[in-house]
Amino acid sequence: MPMTNSDPFSALLFDADQAINSVMANGYQLALKNGGQLAIDAIWDSSLQEAKTPTGTSNPRGVRAASEQGVLTVLQNRLRREDVLGAAVDTPLGRRWVVDLDYPDATTTVLMLGLAGDAVLPGGTGERFTK
Repeated sequence: MPMTNSDPFSALLFDADQAINSVMANGYQLALKNGGQLAIDAIWDSSLQEAKTPTGTSNPRGVRAASEQGVLTVLQNRLRREDVLGAAVDTPLGRRWVVDLDYPDATTTVLMLGLAGDAVLPGGTGERFTK
């Protein structure tokens, strides 16, 4: 995405995002629900943990729940929800689907991934959730 803003801070942010992408991002192909393909460069993370809000403070922004099936962070590209929601993507954990999006700032899109509704969850014993 070419930068068109001449604001010095925006230019520095763009350069920083490009440097981060060159080291951390990989190419991914989203298989869109309409049958099309969308190539993106994104940073893979195996999970997105819940942010902790200190007690006694008011947080005007909601806190994201954990995304245990992975996330893809796309820098300098604000993807439209209606374009990518439900898209399939092959990740290091296998095929996942875009189940939600977050926009932590004006130029970043976080794609939260999930399993298909008919997927078999891992079995085993023990507690699934702890405090």
